[in-house]
Amino acid sequence: MNQTDVQDRLADISRKLDVVMEEIEQQRRHRREIGDFLQDFSPVARQLVLDLMERLDELDRKGYFAFLKEFSRVADAVVTSFTVDDVKHLGDNIVTILNTVKSLTQPDMLRAINNAVVVYKNLDTSATEDVSLLGLLRDLNSPEARRGLAFTIRFLKSVAVQPAPAGPNNGGLHTNETMRITWDR
Repeated sequence: MNQTDVQDRLADISRKLDVVMEEIEQQRRHRREIGDFLQDFSPVARQLVLDLMERLDELDRKGYFAFLKEFSRVADAVVTSFTVDDVKHLGDNIVTILNTVKSLTQPDMLRAINNAVVVYKNLDTSATEDVSLLGLLRDLNSPEARRGLAFTIRFLKSVAVQPAPAGPNNGGLHTNETMRITWDR
């Protein structure tokens, strides 16, 4: 091997060594930057973890996790009690359902429903006495029975006037039309 070949090889090795040294220096800089970042971020991360733990503790004290556990049990009951078609039908009718719930939760409706429940709870539904037609007619003569019948008749008339959704059950007729046809026959 002559002198020129040796110098060429040394120059080639020197270039390769420069590339390796440059890569090592980049790695060193990168490690330092990561170390500076971790040193700066550690207090922030520690505080974030402490804040998160404090918030989770607060949620636990308020009962959120117990609530979610029970909600999970309710969700399991719903999933096992309803079919996919049931849920699809619920979804198709969700606006009507929510409007009904909204109406039911108005204060006057809640009072009326509560009154009906209280009255029903206090009724003796095990009518053990033999009730005659004449006895029923006598009961109808009381002011309370007449008011109840008047309310029931007004209620039924109002229900008959409300439009019903078109569908296979009523051939697209409104409820009042269905009732008229029934009464006219």
